[in-house]
Amino acid sequence: MLFNRFHKIFEVLRSLWPQFVKRLTNRAARLRAQGNLNEAVAILDEAIRLDSRMAVAFAQRCACYYDLGDYAKALEDANQAVALAPKEADSYRWRAHAADALGQCELAVSDLTEVLRLDPKDSWLYYERGRAQCGLGDFRAALADAERFLAKCPDEALGHQALASARDHLHETDAALAAIDEAVRLEPNNGEFQFFRARLLWELGRLEEASAEYEAALGQPCMERGEWRDMAIMDRHWLAGQIAQKNGDYREAIRQYDAALKVIEQSDESQESIHRPARLYYDRALAWHLLSEYENALRDLDEAVRLKPKTVTFLDFRAGLLLESGRFEEALAGYEAVLAQDPESTEDWRTRAIVRRDWLSGSIVMKQGNLEEAIERLDAAVEAIERAEEALESDQTLARMYNERGEAWYLLREYEHSLLDFGKAIEFHPDHPVYYINRANAYWRLRRHAEADRDFVEAVRRGPDCADSYAYLAWFKVACLEAEFRNTEQAVAMAHKAVELDESSSRYYGILATTYAAEGDFDEAVRWQTEFLATMPDDTPDEKRSELEEVLEKYRAEIPLPTSWPEDPES
Repeated sequence: MLFNRFHKIFEVLRSLWPQFVKRLTNRAARLRAQGNLNEAVAILDEAIRLDSRMAVAFAQRCACYYDLGDYAKALEDANQAVALAPKEADSYRWRAHAADALGQCELAVSDLTEVLRLDPKDSWLYYERGRAQCGLGDFRAALADAERFLAKCPDEALGHQALASARDHLHETDAALAAIDEAVRLEPNNGEFQFFRARLLWELGRLEEASAEYEAALGQPCMERGEWRDMAIMDRHWLAGQIAQKNGDYREAIRQYDAALKVIEQSDESQESIHRPARLYYDRALAWHLLSEYENALRDLDEAVRLKPKTVTFLDFRAGLLLESGRFEEALAGYEAVLAQDPESTEDWRTRAIVRRDWLSGSIVMKQGNLEEAIERLDAAVEAIERAEEALESDQTLARMYNERGEAWYLLREYEHSLLDFGKAIEFHPDHPVYYINRANAYWRLRRHAEADRDFVEAVRRGPDCADSYAYLAWFKVACLEAEFRNTEQAVAMAHKAVELDESSSRYYGILATTYAAEGDFDEAVRWQTEFLATMPDDTPDEKRSELEEVLEKYRAEIPLPTSWPEDPES
């Protein structure tokens, strides 16, 4: 009898239990709506302790954890909710939110698709799934979902923003701008939309409009603080740098890039993406390069490469700067690093990197005296360009490669081969005086004096500020074996011009002394030979110094130097 009475009481209590737990979940929902998240979580903890099979309690706690930013716990509770109530749309929806926040975009897309199956009338699900598709990198699917959403909700600004984002990722920038224009029209005071619009205008090269849009974005209340404001300020400085660089004011560009990087350093939120600072360092390196301040440019590129070590653009520019700085071995290693990024690629940059690697390796072994190997490697560089459908190098780079191969042939005394290569160098860069000097020297070696004279004169015409052009013409006019082309008076004038253009080169003093001796003015010859000796570098070998002192003694004895062959070509 007592047992039966107890059993009835227990059954009554058990029937009331779910109602009590439900009251707890309802109370938690009210607390969450009021922003009292931790208190709501405590009540839901109690509800789950009382009934661990109530899916709604797990779903509610998932929502609280999501709002608190604890996405891992939110996902754990959502998994429980889905397991307990596999036909409840809200469980999948909250799990999708948590998964998206944790970067698990595939699960987010799958869950939102399930929610659409369970609740196909909720148009916002297309918007949410489209965002998840973007995170997954499936921008065509994201575009389709944005269009489905807008078909049902054409006046929702967020839908047009989602459409713009998908178009932007698909590199349909004009269409993206049209979409964000509509979002701004619908919500003209939304700073985030204006911020996005500014970025698109920037991508389209409409820099001044982009700058005005950033200013408009920063004037909106939602941009008064936080990550979006920091990003807008950073981008505004960055854009100002781009405008200054476009206008040729490279110092101002650097100042603006400095300010943008400072914003990043002071804002922890902006550090979540390394792409932006890496690109800023790259752009500042470009400005330093345009100022010919290579060490500063290399320092910025080193930082860009540190942040994004596999970015081909950064590696390629860095290798090119090392090449321009004459650091050939480091540049060669730089191009090897470029080629290591994508061995299967057939893009233009890869062919260019192969060309420069072979060219550099040829230049390096030539300086080491391995002339035949240098020619083989330079052959490979030239052949790589000739095989390409379009010219992948500038005419000046091609000219330099042909010139260097011509130097190797010259040093091997294969003067006919060197003539062909120097001729090609001139064809690709007809205004470079050194290439005419080198071809003239090859002609001179072959005793083709008229052609040598023509090229030496042309070198002076093409390089009126090039001291070597005058120095070589002076040497030819005093040392040519054929009397028709000797002219000591002209040689003196040319040598004086070389000294005038470059007083720091002691070699020109020696040539001027030689021309005066050939002219018979030994007082001037002694004067300039003495100046030659006085300005020679301290590390000049004693043997070389002794030879020049012997020349000085000959001039004092009024003995001119014998004629001689031309010197080796200049690089």
